[in-house]
Amino acid sequence: IFSARNQYLDLIDSESFYGLLARHGEELFSDYDFEDLYDKGNGRPCIPPGQMFVLMLLQMYENCSDYKAIENSRFDIRWLVPLDLQ
Repeated sequence: IFSARNQYLDLIDSESFYGLLARHGEELFSDYDFEDLYDKGNGRPCIPPGQMFVLMLLQMYENCSDYKAIENSRFDIRWLVPLDLQ
């Protein structure tokens, strides 16, 4: 209920790159498609792989550094909605 996608999706142009990722990102990059790559009994909790792919797409789209991508994922509504962050 309180995710960025539920709260702010209407603020983003639905036909923009950000809107398309917000609406279709989960079906394009499902976490279940990558579960064979992760060992459930070993390691520490990680960022969901589907969310990482969306982040990398946004980073490539805007041609920005890792630092700028992290900053954008925290403060830019156009990034928060496709990533479905709170």
